[in-house]
Amino acid sequence: MRWAGDFVHDAVEYWPEWVWEAGDQIDAEAINQFRGPNLERAEPTGDEQTEAQDERRGRLITMMRWRLEPDQALVLEFDHSDAFWMLTSEAIFGNSMDYLYRPVSYTPSRTAVDSDGRIRLVLTAEDPGYANWIDNQGYTEGVLNFRNIHARTVPELRTTVVERADLAAHLPPDSKRCTPEERTAAMWARFDAIRRRAKV
Repeated sequence: MRWAGDFVHDAVEYWPEWVWEAGDQIDAEAINQFRGPNLERAEPTGDEQTEAQDERRGRLITMMRWRLEPDQALVLEFDHSDAFWMLTSEAIFGNSMDYLYRPVSYTPSRTAVDSDGRIRLVLTAEDPGYANWIDNQGYTEGVLNFRNIHARTVPELRTTVVERADLAAHLPPDSKRCTPEERTAAMWARFDAIRRRAKV
């Protein structure tokens, strides 16, 4: 029990502060914008150990602090490509949100692409009726974590905060919608996939 208590304490005490202080993945002062230094640094770092680790892991991470009122939505937009990426919504301490029962993370296989070749995801508290909904679970602040796998660059991640009631005016007319029945089916598919993974 002491070990478990120390682990939880250290995770809360040191992990968020380390991410904030290191600053290589996030600009802690930027709200609702991806502005981490790594967005500007596509060149190798020059550090052999770091380069070896990045080559082995093949990933690049960038994070963004978000802050929304209950009636607001954040639209995240980037160009579709063949790269494998993952986007996850987290609470302000970097802890996972409820990924089993809520759509809080996306990968290419679960994401609808608009006809103009762009991906648009909507972060908001209530289901907006669009396929790419990121449920913020009613939190007013948190973190979006974008991982680009097998790549040393991040796509241009464009964000806009809008009134949730005005979303249709900020998304293409053909942006994929999602009925309550389709959302339920998608969540069952997500639940079953996670349950299968946990059994392995």
